[in-house]
Amino acid sequence: YKRQEFNPKKNEGKQLMDGPYRYSSPKKARLTDDIIYTRQSFIEYPDIRLSKLGFDSDKLISNANPQQVDYNWGTSELVSWSSLDGLKLSGILIKPENFDPSKKYPMIVNFYEKSSNGLHTHRAPNPGRSSINYSFYTSRGYLIFNPDVYYRVGYPGESAFNCVIPGITSLIEKGFVDKDNIGVQGHSWGGYQVAYLVTKTDIFKAAESGAPVVNMVSAYGGIRWDTGLSRQFQYEHTQSRLGGNPWEYPQRYFENSPIYNIDKINTPLLIMHNDKDGHVPWYQGIEFFMSLRRLSKPSWLLNYNGARHWPLKMQNRKAYKLKKREWTAPTEDMLRDFQMLASKYRHFEIFPLVYSDYSLVLAIDETEQPIGETIIPAEEVELADLRPLGVNASPAEKLAMNNALAENTQISEAVDQSYKVLS
Repeated sequence: YKRQEFNPKKNEGKQLMDGPYRYSSPKKARLTDDIIYTRQSFIEYPDIRLSKLGFDSDKLISNANPQQVDYNWGTSELVSWSSLDGLKLSGILIKPENFDPSKKYPMIVNFYEKSSNGLHTHRAPNPGRSSINYSFYTSRGYLIFNPDVYYRVGYPGESAFNCVIPGITSLIEKGFVDKDNIGVQGHSWGGYQVAYLVTKTDIFKAAESGAPVVNMVSAYGGIRWDTGLSRQFQYEHTQSRLGGNPWEYPQRYFENSPIYNIDKINTPLLIMHNDKDGHVPWYQGIEFFMSLRRLSKPSWLLNYNGARHWPLKMQNRKAYKLKKREWTAPTEDMLRDFQMLASKYRHFEIFPLVYSDYSLVLAIDETEQPIGETIIPAEEVELADLRPLGVNASPAEKLAMNNALAENTQISEAVDQSYKVLS
């Protein structure tokens, strides 16, 4: 990213500033040459800077995120590879700050269309409405790969496959990706592409598909509930890029619809689709889930009642973040965190993770508020002598545990099996 001074009379510019950052548009003072602006990178928070019009020097005048130095954050870099049809591609690779190339790391693939221009975007940890939070996962020892996708009209699903999969294999060849622990996550158009990819490859350990269109034939005849617009235009000419209607190109609609290849899916799938979605008809999520379950495929459907295209209420966003967290495998940093939690806090909630041999540990205080979290292998949960409340416990054990916890604990109803333990 560069900032230049342009002389329209000479039709030439002068370089004023350059660097591996993303800059905001400067704001000039009304009566002086003072300007303020921000710059940011994955590591650097966009604090406010003061300078003059010439940008000869600047002064940092805010420090809004000092606590970041206490955390293992991450770094971002641009990586390149070639698609299966010969295009030179770029994407973003996010690494933990303490990255060691001699180790192997689990990786999450997250993409939409083209995102490499966001290389220097700062991503503060928060429970987002759709995508994963990059800094949250890199801090816990994950790689994140965000590949660019270039599309061929008529073949959006195949285009995604041709761009994303060779990008993943190019990183595996570098030696630091744990090829047995790669996940993928996408929402809306990204959710569609995730649904398509898992019908063509078993490279992913698990997948999350948010608000996907899986049947382009049935979706073509719907409307966008927020605006009342017909959905037909987006399949013929815009994002879905099929290039015509189903009567002109019936095979394109069939080949690009994951619903017709459900039998080829072997990847465990978490689907999120809300019943007030005004962008993508939520019956698409129902079609997807019901088809997967009909064929006994490992799958789960999340629906936040009354929520729209994304969960917007904070409690739903936090719950969604937790569900996505349950879908991921632990890293060495998480296992070390458990030792800290066990030595510092007395109360824990333990959630067995979906399709995994690990459990999520939430340390909670006397008011049931979470104050720390990590993941440990299931066998360590057993060694810690955790007692499942209400599950396989004798009446005497239930009474003893309930008495011990009665003053400050309520049994969680957030999951089917909640556990508590006193150290």
